[in-house]
Order: sequence, then structure tokens, then C-alpha cells
Amino acid sequence: MDDEDRISSLPEEIRNHIVSFLPMEQAIRTSILSTKWRKVCSSLSNFNFSHHDFRWKKEFNLEQFKEVVYQTLSRHDNSDIKQFLLSIDRIDDDDEDVIDEFEPHFNEWISFAVNHNVRELNVWGVQAGVIKQLSVCFVTSCNRLEELMLGYINLKLFTNVRFPNLTTLFLNKVDVSSVSVMNQFFSSCPVLEVLEMSSSSLEYKEKGEEDRSYDFILNIPSPNLKVLGISDLPRHGNHQIKILSKNLHKLGYHGGEPPSFGSNIIPSLDEATFDITTGLHSLNNTAGDNQWASKILTDLRSVTKLHLGTFYLEFLTREQGLLARLPTSYCSLKHLHLDLYPTKNQVEVITFLLRSYPNLQTLHISIKVQCGYNDYTFNMEEYWKTQELNTDGMLKQLRSVEIESFEGSEFELALVSSLLQNADVMEKMDILLSKKYQNDAASSLSIKEKIKMIASVSPNAAVSVLEIYSVNDFLAWKWARAKHERNSRREPRQ
Repeated sequence: MDDEDRISSLPEEIRNHIVSFLPMEQAIRTSILSTKWRKVCSSLSNFNFSHHDFRWKKEFNLEQFKEVVYQTLSRHDNSDIKQFLLSIDRIDDDDEDVIDEFEPHFNEWISFAVNHNVRELNVWGVQAGVIKQLSVCFVTSCNRLEELMLGYINLKLFTNVRFPNLTTLFLNKVDVSSVSVMNQFFSSCPVLEVLEMSSSSLEYKEKGEEDRSYDFILNIPSPNLKVLGISDLPRHGNHQIKILSKNLHKLGYHGGEPPSFGSNIIPSLDEATFDITTGLHSLNNTAGDNQWASKILTDLRSVTKLHLGTFYLEFLTREQGLLARLPTSYCSLKHLHLDLYPTKNQVEVITFLLRSYPNLQTLHISIKVQCGYNDYTFNMEEYWKTQELNTDGMLKQLRSVEIESFEGSEFELALVSSLLQNADVMEKMDILLSKKYQNDAASSLSIKEKIKMIASVSPNAAVSVLEIYSVNDFLAWKWARAKHERNSRREPRQ
């Protein structure tokens, strides 16, 4: 039997399975392999129309991309579609005249996927935001859609559109005409379990209204919501996010001052991340009255895993009476990740926090570069002197500590000393030196000697000072750390 016959003899389901693993452009090429492969694209269940994948051809513009998509879809039978990805990564100067006419075709292809009961839909427009009016794609309800990813588009919805089986929704730089449109979208997803929304633009005034404020309320009514991630909301105004679900397990926020999430979600939360990346420019060199940072910690009393990122600790340093407001015991927390700018204020705040987490088992500290940061810090030395801190019973369950980008400053060394002198059952402390010491053997040795001189109350504590010289070294360390965490969580055999 020759090669042609062997290829032709493959069962249709095997041919389809093979082609499903190929990039779209290569899947189209398979039509030349055999007479039985000429219609292989007719029953594909996965479509990946990424403009980037077709750009290997010189002078392959949007017009040619459009022809390829239409030809492929025209051959498709009436079978259901599992995955449909449509992405226009960028346009060339020659395409600028075409892009305005491209939008209806873009939406027609998405409608094709919806009409063939697509279950996973991934749509990315040009990053310049030139593709708009996605509402055309959702004229009718998407009854079979389970996962939807939208990026760099302008979204409008018809009022009767529903997503009855959508469980996962990712929105990245999705523009809407008003907050009410976004709320309409969320209300049309009754079984939503995972929602990630990043850098979405929300207009705050309807037509004919004057500019009033940037206040808004987002309503997420799905009772099944388990994971919520919000990034880069508008900086100004009072924002609220109302969540009906009492099953939210994971909450992540990235941006300026966080919105109000309501108290009903707090009891179910297991993992939370608050990465405060903006807002320092609004602070004066005085202690502030705004107490949102400590209030969030008070609300997160039931989480077992917590990450406080970028400038979160600095906002805590501005709160007078912080020690009195923080409860003495958050018994649920076991894993804590902190981003630290190594100032005296922030090291003091970490000490306060650790006192509040008696069952903490792992601590990860990422030390950040202070480029431009000191412009927003101020001296609270007199304020800290008035605080009385009892460290008795502190860190009695802490077993593992990791510190990244260590530079050996006075306050960093004081933090290491505090940890080693209070963690009775510590098993390991890994300290990764800053990259600046890769070619500075003398400074690296000096830091190692200083750490070596610090006594530990735990007889089993293994303190390692590591130098990461390459990406491979770092990945190897990450892999070893992950393996250690898996082993430490493994149930003992009966």
C-alpha cells in the first residue's frame, strides 16, 4: 500500500482529531494531502483564526485574511463548534483603509460560531481599539456558550441577549457605553462562576447629562460566583461592587484604592490578593485618616491565603492607631505574601501584622526597588515609639520563609532577625539576593556573614542565602519550592 492509500485509509474521526491539534493555517494546508483530506476542514470543532499566525506570508493583509476565513467557514458542515478564536493582533499602514469596512465581517464570523453552538469563544480586536460594535455578534442568546474571552473591543448588547450556560468570563480592555450596559451583561449570565475584568472603560454619564462624579455600582448577581478578579478600575470616585454569591472563594484586586465589595462575601473567602499599584501621589507627608487598608484586613478574617502587593503596606503605615484596630488573632491565615519597600515604617507594619496571624505557616516577602518611592514616604519614628508590641506567642506555627531581592539593609536584617528569633518551629528560610550582587562578590559575602551571625530559636531552621544568576536558576528554585510546598501539604499515609 503506498503512502497515498495509507493516508486515505485513516478513519474520518482520526483525521479530524489530528487536524484539531494543528494551527489553523496548517490545518488548511492538509487539504492537499489526499482526496479524503480535501474536506477535512468541514467538520472541524476548533477554529483558531489568529491574524498573527497568517503573517508569515509577505504582504498578507486583512483582505487576504478575510478571504481565508470565509473560505474555511464556507466549507464547514452543520456540526457544533467547540472552540472559536478570532484575533487581529495589529494592522499595517496598508490595512488602515480596510479596517473600517472589516467590522461587519468580524461580527459575522462570531455570529457563525454562535449559531453553531460554540462553547468557548475568544475574541481579540486590534489593540488600538478600532474594531467596535460587537453587539452585532450577540443579537441572539448564546445558549451553549460556556467560556467567553473578550479583549480590545467596544461592547454593546441587545436587551434580550442571554448567556444561560456561561461559567467563565474574561474581559480585558472592553469598552462599554455606560455602567448599566456592564450590569446588563452580568445579569445575563446567571450561572457565572469565574469573572476576570481588567482595564475596562466605563462611561459615567448618559447622553444629555452633565459631568457629575465617577461614582458607580457594579452588580454581579450570579449566586454561583467563585472567583473574581478586578484590575485597573477608574481612579476617582466611590466605587461599589455588589456580589450576590455566598460561595466566593477567591478575590483578586489590582489598581488604586479598592472599591467596596460588601460584607456578605467575606465568610466564604479562602484566598485574597490586594495589589495596590497607584495612589501614592495623592498622599501627603502626614498620617492619614483614610482607614480602608486596615478595614480590608479586618474583613479578611477568614482567608487562609493572602497577598498584599506593591504599595499596600505603605498605606497601612499612614494609619494612626493601626495596632489598636487590628484584632490580636486571625486564626485562619496560613500563607502570607507581602511586597515590601524596605523602610523602617513598612518593617514595623510587618511586625504588627505577623503578631495578628498566630497560625501562619508560610511567609513570602518580595522586596521592591525604591526608585522614586521615597518621594512619598515620611518619618513616623515618633509615632512608632508610642506603640507597644508584645511578641509572645508570635509565629509559633511558621515553618517556611522566602525573601526575594534581598539587599541587606539595616531594616531588612532587622526583619530577618525578628523572624528567626520568634519562629520556634521554622524549618527553612531561603533568602534570594538582589541581582545587583551578581557581580559583587564582596557585598554578597558580607550579607551572608551578617545573616550567619543571627541566632535562631528553632534548632531545625536551615537558612540559605542564594544567588540567582540566570532565568534557569530562578526557575529551578521555583520548581524546588513548589515541590516542597506539595510535599508539606501531602496527607501522611495511614
